[in-house]
Amino acid sequence: MNPALTRWSRGPAFAALVASVAIGAHAQGKPVALATIQQPSAGMTLRAHPAGTWEPVTSETKIPQGGAIKTGTGEAVVVLTDGTRLEIQPGTTLQFHASTEINLDPGPSTRVARVDIKDGAFRVAIPAGGRPLLAMASKDLFVAFRPGAGRARITAAGMIAASDSGGAKVAASGRWTSLQAGQYQILRTQGAQEGPKPLPARASFVAEPCHASASKACAIAVVSGDGRAQLGARWGAAAAGQRWWVDLIRDRENGEVIKHLELAADRPQFLSEPLAVGAYWLSVRAATAEGIDGERVLRPMRVVRLLPDLGVTWIAREQLLVFPPGRKVKVDGTSGVQVAWIGQQFVAVPPTLEHDGEANRQVRWRVEGDSMDDTVITLEKSALRADVELTPKTARWPKDPIQIMVKVTDPKRRVDPRTIHPRLSVKVNDTPFQLGLTRAGDSWRGEIPPRNGSGPWVIRVEALDADDNVLGRGLLNVVGKASSSPGLW
Repeated sequence: MNPALTRWSRGPAFAALVASVAIGAHAQGKPVALATIQQPSAGMTLRAHPAGTWEPVTSETKIPQGGAIKTGTGEAVVVLTDGTRLEIQPGTTLQFHASTEINLDPGPSTRVARVDIKDGAFRVAIPAGGRPLLAMASKDLFVAFRPGAGRARITAAGMIAASDSGGAKVAASGRWTSLQAGQYQILRTQGAQEGPKPLPARASFVAEPCHASASKACAIAVVSGDGRAQLGARWGAAAAGQRWWVDLIRDRENGEVIKHLELAADRPQFLSEPLAVGAYWLSVRAATAEGIDGERVLRPMRVVRLLPDLGVTWIAREQLLVFPPGRKVKVDGTSGVQVAWIGQQFVAVPPTLEHDGEANRQVRWRVEGDSMDDTVITLEKSALRADVELTPKTARWPKDPIQIMVKVTDPKRRVDPRTIHPRLSVKVNDTPFQLGLTRAGDSWRGEIPPRNGSGPWVIRVEALDADDNVLGRGLLNVVGKASSSPGLW
């Protein structure tokens, strides 16, 4: 090893020596690509060499040795040649240098990749077998990340380095400190240095089941038609002095954030605004006073939509579906959702629901893989009926017209009878007779005119719903009198 490497522990000499190594390698020949911009951010630029100009970049742009990048308004992703992935935050400037060697551990030196961070922040994921990454800031501040995951951020006071996994070594004013996985350290350009601190603990959702209802929000909700529902969750409190960063995400893949909240440590709970049908995820992580966040925990959440056939009634306050015979309910937004008839195993949600018996049926809904929260929907057969009355009871033709009164009722009070317009099927003896109904208060009325003839006649009336299901029946015998005239209406 070059004897000069032993001077790296002497503070500013460390930065000066590494810089000279990088510049020398650049001068020996054509710069080689050290990384590829996999995902540029809007407004991102690249300066290929220190004397160059800043130019726009596109996906797959190569970053040469000595090249620098500035991210724009979004997050950018850069991948080094060994597979190391950098997720670079908006407003960050990084310069990429040739690999070099440092005394990361006792014994032989270790060859590491190197970047200089001027401002901003990044996350790094180094694969097993990849080179450690040395990130250098101004004023003799360094962090060397081992294979695993870590973070670095420039602050007004210096730099903050964190190791999520794998560990790291950090240096300030020439003093190296080991950083274990799950620790972070504030590296100051001036003043006394602090030792490593633990990263915030991982959020743990409450293990008590949450049973969603019309008045209680949990991780799943069921609505009807264009209805909306709130989603909610609770988890354990954070350490004193920390805060919760909470994001409701609409799309897990691209991380579209619908709502962001920062909550006090003793307020570990979330309640959304009324949400439309769809898949949601709740992201929860604790953060320190310096803005160092812990591991993010994602919880899937769902709003499922029912699309009832005409005639099916949804009673939201009781989470109840009332089915006339033959009607069904389509189900929408069921990705990642399971159902179970009470007493049976969970299965994928069927495309439609229907009531196929006399007794009520209950269906339990949950997000797949989440056994804590659920909601129960009851399927009930419609109890609508119609009282059909024919008067007068001692009718004689051709004297008396027959009055028909139909009153629709629901003994269970699930459906408003005023919303039901019954139809009549009328037969005089065996001959069908067309008869309409007109509303009269809370009833429907019709009239059969008298006919001539000797009789007798049997009048049969059935009150029907829109699907020809019989709601009620009426029967009347009518007496006639002898007449030489043929039977006419």
